[in-house]
Amino acid sequence: STLFPYTTLFRSLAEMRAVVAHHTSKLGPDHPDRLGAVTNLASMLHDAGELHEARDLLDATVPALSKVLGPSSPAALLARNHLARVIGALGERTQ
Repeated sequence: STLFPYTTLFRSLAEMRAVVAHHTSKLGPDHPDRLGAVTNLASMLHDAGELHEARDLLDATVPALSKVLGPSSPAALLARNHLARVIGALGERTQ
């Protein structure tokens, strides 16, 4: 079925949202594992075409990762890369 990839993606999104919720409740909002899970969720949202939600998540996650792990950390750089991809997909111009 041509719906299979979309069905799988949306089920995966539900699972990733559950992971983020679990990490938030058990580890706190600024824990690196929770922030990494949010980055993964935002990437999946990008793939699903949910660009505005992905942008909102990454706008909060990039500064948090930079604060917790440093702006040059691999996790912060990966999140910035995802943010750049989402901005590009939205057709926004940055300075």
